[in-house]
Amino acid sequence: MRHIHKHSLRVADITRSIDFYQTCLGMTLVSEYRHQGLRCCLLGYVRDSDSTPPTLLELIGTDGFRRLPGTQPAGYWKIALSVADVDIARLCLTEKGVEVTPARQVPDVAYLCHFNDPDGHCIELIQHQFEANHQACQRDGRYPLGGEAVFSLITYRIKDPQASVAFYQQLGMRLLSRQDVEFAGFTLYFFGYSDEALPDADICAVGNREWLWQRPYTLIELQHNWGTELQDAFAYDVSADTGFVGTELVTNESELLALTDRSVADAPVCFDPDGYRIDVRQICVE
Repeated sequence: MRHIHKHSLRVADITRSIDFYQTCLGMTLVSEYRHQGLRCCLLGYVRDSDSTPPTLLELIGTDGFRRLPGTQPAGYWKIALSVADVDIARLCLTEKGVEVTPARQVPDVAYLCHFNDPDGHCIELIQHQFEANHQACQRDGRYPLGGEAVFSLITYRIKDPQASVAFYQQLGMRLLSRQDVEFAGFTLYFFGYSDEALPDADICAVGNREWLWQRPYTLIELQHNWGTELQDAFAYDVSADTGFVGTELVTNESELLALTDRSVADAPVCFDPDGYRIDVRQICVE
């Protein structure tokens, strides 16, 4: 058993952030605790019907934290929430005073929009269907986004896709989709712990993409901007100033733990080819 357990970000005011993620996005506060003297919390979309545990968002309150713009795009990019109707979700957010970009159909990719949390961390809303295939939904007042949402994606930018694809496959993740976005000059790779059959066995098939946005679990999305693999000195920013801390996997399999560096004091950990931290926690299954 392998599972993406949590994704961790630094925030300046954790009380403010908890309120935002609960009130605006409808996440449930799972727990609050202190770690290394810092106030932390776990939030997520937790439902009794989930067959697998949901991936949680960990927020780490850090006094004085402020996201600083880099000289190049930060390596860690965003999380994405999948919803049945982006226009309804967008309206719900704007009614609460959240600034949201106009929704648009990225050709052959998804109908989506973006906004920021109180610390400037980017969040994407991604619709289950393309704009042309979508039938408008009814707004459901039980949910702050007008309907159920899923923590869908964790997105990193990568330098060398060959190295990154091999690394995430070594972690036991399956490459579910490859999407070449020619007009923008990048390729997207989507990985998850899933044995579901794809609608089309071709991982590049456009027909798989709406299926992907309807998955009830979290995926890792890697964005490769064409040409970065040829730049010897190129490296994405994975420093503390970005607010990105890391992602944690849980497993009961010794093979995954064997990939980690036990020299890091606080937990078994590994770093992907671009320096993104991945912690691995072992669990016992009776």
